[in-house]
Amino acid sequence: MRILELNRWLIPGGGERFIVDLSNELAKIEGNEVCICTYIREDILKGDFYKPEIDPSVTYRNLNGRLGAFNQIINIFRVLFFILKWKPDVVHCHLSAFYMCVLPCLLLRRIKFVNTLHNMTDKNVKAGFEKKLKSFMYRHGMQAVTISPICSRSFSDYMEFNNTVMIDNGCRNIHKSAKYDDVYKEIQSYKRTENTKVFINVARFCPAKNHSLLIETFNRLISKGYDVVLLIIGSYDDRPDIYNDCKSMIRSDRIYLLGNKTNVPDYLYNSDAFCLSSKWEGAPISLLEAGFAGCFPICTPAGGCVDDISSEAWGLLSKDFSVDEYENVLIKYLQMRTPSRESISALYKGKFSMKSCAQKYMDLFLN
Repeated sequence: MRILELNRWLIPGGGERFIVDLSNELAKIEGNEVCICTYIREDILKGDFYKPEIDPSVTYRNLNGRLGAFNQIINIFRVLFFILKWKPDVVHCHLSAFYMCVLPCLLLRRIKFVNTLHNMTDKNVKAGFEKKLKSFMYRHGMQAVTISPICSRSFSDYMEFNNTVMIDNGCRNIHKSAKYDDVYKEIQSYKRTENTKVFINVARFCPAKNHSLLIETFNRLISKGYDVVLLIIGSYDDRPDIYNDCKSMIRSDRIYLLGNKTNVPDYLYNSDAFCLSSKWEGAPISLLEAGFAGCFPICTPAGGCVDDISSEAWGLLSKDFSVDEYENVLIKYLQMRTPSRESISALYKGKFSMKSCAQKYMDLFLN
């Protein structure tokens, strides 16, 4: 089977991380030919960030398109012509690549088109024209996929119908890199005592990720004398305004903004707990990676986090999105006996393996 994975780019983000990992896994299945196609130039906003992690068995093509309304029309035809040239059996589009597939889906009926919604539908689909267009396409040739039970319910509630297939996100097997020892020393240098708890957040700076809540909560904790440090890893290239606002909020030398990292698992393995303060989510890959590393998750009740953290064995959820409640759940973590790293890792690997996720997509592609 020839499978085309289509997205705007491979910038640092959970959706892009998933596309690369899924493609690598699909390529392991006998008889598959897999191609990742991006259509915006690689030099825009680190559009080739995950390119080095594409397995050699996966074909990669970039169509060298540009941003802007007029250029989007050109990009539609770039994508159409590439599909005609590559002749896939399945086109699997993600995020804004949906729009590149409307015309091909209507014209090329022998090809199966699949669109994964990486967020809650009310956050993913704007009311008005976009909702009407997606309602039409999801009923006339394009198969929608949701990535968690709460995302599936969101689709039903917002779209007022539901013919989606629900497939839990998967995570690749993560490993320590050659930089692990250096990261260990780096994180030890941030700790103030032997008992300092290291919290880590992995999320690009954007409105959804709600870094202001996270930083304000840790400002409070630290001012009250808790022996903690917070490390924040994430891109800010597309929203430097949010990054600068968050930076100005920091009132402690125990909060570190580390920027992008290509070896995130090394930091997860060396941290005690993973924090996610999002306002909304689909099913965050960063949470799955933390779980795989045995790094205890502490999240707001955003989207798929509610499905993933079903009990304290899987992590902790705050009661709401306020600073008070997120502070309360962090204090609860500091006072509780947490599961071992090995047990956390075993739970997440048992439910969210990329091998299982890829097989479910194959079943859908073949159906």
